[in-house]
Amino acid sequence: QGHMHIDYTKNDYLGLLTYSDSLAMHQRRVLENVQKKIKEVSPNTKLIYLIAPNHSSVYPETIPDWMQKMKNPRMKSRLEVMTEVMADSHVTFLNPTDYLRSKKNDGEYDEFRLYNKTDSHWTELGAYYAYVRIVTDLGQTPYSLSEFTRETVSDEFFGTTWSFAGIPFVSPDEMELFRFENDGDYTV
Repeated sequence: QGHMHIDYTKNDYLGLLTYSDSLAMHQRRVLENVQKKIKEVSPNTKLIYLIAPNHSSVYPETIPDWMQKMKNPRMKSRLEVMTEVMADSHVTFLNPTDYLRSKKNDGEYDEFRLYNKTDSHWTELGAYYAYVRIVTDLGQTPYSLSEFTRETVSDEFFGTTWSFAGIPFVSPDEMELFRFENDGDYTV
């Protein structure tokens, strides 16, 4: 399907790279200590911890069938482990995987535009939907997508996954800016 998956994100999705319970609990304690320190100086500040899900977790259907067979159903991705460990924490933890999966086929947009095909990072649209998830969790109303003008600034982007593999027949991704009224000029 034209998607490239870097080993560590694919292996994380397949459950081959996971966090131990002790490491996940350590991360939870660190986050809770950070929240405590923030509250000491700014009582109304809310710490939100969001881990961006990897490309393979949002688009598992793009992983070849022979790799899918390697997935161990008893093993969880690092994000799944952290989601479970943070469930009853006073730190707000957001796992946007299901939300992003629900948006990947949304409206007029190419279903594979939340993550670049040649990269392990999300696109500008993927980042927008993460912003929507965060702002909504804060009880605010996010800017709607229609309030932005999407401007393609490159149609020759080859991401980190492509850089590692260097496969010449893979087509490049596009990069966009989300412009809004009265924003500044940018050089890319």
